[in-house]
Amino acid sequence: KYGLYTENKYTKEFIDIIFEAYKIKKIEKSTIPNIENANSKHKNAAKLTITIYKLDVAYKPREDRKIWLLISNKSHSGADQFAGFCRQTGFATVVGENTAGAGMSVIGPLPIPLPKSGALILFDSTYALNTEGMSNAEFGTAPDIHVKDGQVPMQACMEAIREYDAKEKK
Repeated sequence: KYGLYTENKYTKEFIDIIFEAYKIKKIEKSTIPNIENANSKHKNAAKLTITIYKLDVAYKPREDRKIWLLISNKSHSGADQFAGFCRQTGFATVVGENTAGAGMSVIGPLPIPLPKSGALILFDSTYALNTEGMSNAEFGTAPDIHVKDGQVPMQACMEAIREYDAKEKK
């Protein structure tokens, strides 16, 4: 997962602590795929988070089956994160419309003391990017197969499954 953030005298201490705890790597913005799509003028730094979990499972997934995931603009947070995982890994074909986002940020809101009053405020410290290089919070995760205007999402998904089955039978 790629993200952008602003590093300054108010955020640096917190960001360094969080990045070390979560093993987040600081990288150059120019190395991020599709960075030209990001509205990143006010962000001066970039990060890369790689989270890989290996689970020992008691079964093997069937390779003769294909998984489909239906998403909408009401899919957010954990659902958005799962849709992003499916897109990035090919685990499932994602059908529907862009999610509502909010699933890509690794770091939750950070408490930052205001310089004069000392009052704490919470703010989202990172600008998480989707696979297209755009803000996940603004644009969400795009599906592999977009639902056409006026089309019922479930019908679009079933149509995609039928098309896939027809290709596989040839």
